[in-house]
Amino acid sequence: MMGADFFLYAGVGLLSGFFAGLLGIGGGAIVASLLIVIFSGRPEFPESVLAHAAIGTALAIVACTSAPSAFAHARRGGVDWNVARLMTVGAVLGALLGALLAERAPSFFLKALLALFLLRSAAQMLAPKFAALNAGQSGRSDSMHDAKSGRMFAASLGIGGLSAMLGIGGGALTVPYLARRGMRMRFAIGTSAFLGFPLSAAAALVFIWRGGGSGIPDSWGFVHWPALAGVAVFSALSALLGAAATGKLPDAALRKIFGAVNLILALRLLASLY
Repeated sequence: MMGADFFLYAGVGLLSGFFAGLLGIGGGAIVASLLIVIFSGRPEFPESVLAHAAIGTALAIVACTSAPSAFAHARRGGVDWNVARLMTVGAVLGALLGALLAERAPSFFLKALLALFLLRSAAQMLAPKFAALNAGQSGRSDSMHDAKSGRMFAASLGIGGLSAMLGIGGGALTVPYLARRGMRMRFAIGTSAFLGFPLSAAAALVFIWRGGGSGIPDSWGFVHWPALAGVAVFSALSALLGAAATGKLPDAALRKIFGAVNLILALRLLASLY
């Protein structure tokens, strides 16, 4: 089975990494949902902890793959450090709380929450009028010194908590939020990428800690290390290919394909609830 698993994890990494590099969209939700499908029905992944293992592993993968992206955006000057400092504290605290809540939540609830998020993502890709990402393209120039710090801190808490429960780095939530607040898209994406690493790493550590008694083989708590290694390596490679292909492939068609993938995965997860 390990040989077959290698190709499955490689496929998950190639798919999620390519779209992440091509469209600038994190692949955590796709990774988590595909791992749920792969783990389903296996005796080593009891239904009671199946979603926890998939989400915990996805968070560890996001932590590994987001670190180079965060460094690259910071080096290019694409991070608003005033906002990043404030939101990092809130996002990490929220991620810790969200991971603790997720560890106690039933698998059924986590699957349903992930399915709803995928449906939202599919709507944004298939029906652009639902997307709010363009709201900040004509906003303020570089930073948001006039931002209400209390509101931003509260928002980062919510982003961190929800991201930890979904197995994502928070980009799909942080970028629209910063864009609506008037931040230029370049800085919204860079700041979001910077936040993704500490957020996902903090949540993954909780899943490792709290999953210590899960009994899942080849795992650190709720993080399945063969899946972590396989998906992370191939995701990093395909992200480079996706980034290189940016602008060379029809964006509208690719977004529809990505939206269709999200929709299929959402329906698959919803079907597994019955």
